[in-house]
Amino acid sequence: MQLAELRSEVTIALSSLITDVFEREPVNLTVNTRFNEDLDMDSLDILALVAEMERELGIQIDVAEIADVATVGQTVDLALRALNAVDSELASRHQSEAQQEATEKTLDGG
Repeated sequence: MQLAELRSEVTIALSSLITDVFEREPVNLTVNTRFNEDLDMDSLDILALVAEMERELGIQIDVAEIADVATVGQTVDLALRALNAVDSELASRHQSEAQQEATEKTLDGG
């Protein structure tokens, strides 16, 4: 999946979470939408939103990174970095397993 498509999907997921979790009217988010000024969300709301986003997307975001988040675009970027980290970890794990299998075959004489 290309970055633009993934960014769009994460933004849509974020919009759905804001609508569902915070019982807000559906909003048309842009990268410049500000949580505090535009959506009337405080820092605890943002933490709760990120926690829901982590569950929804199967990612983990460092709490320290959330402190400076003010816009939808910044939140989407955090999610994309976390998704990339998950993909990198899975690829690394797969490569490690493949190497282990190859080593075992060599040791078994196969």
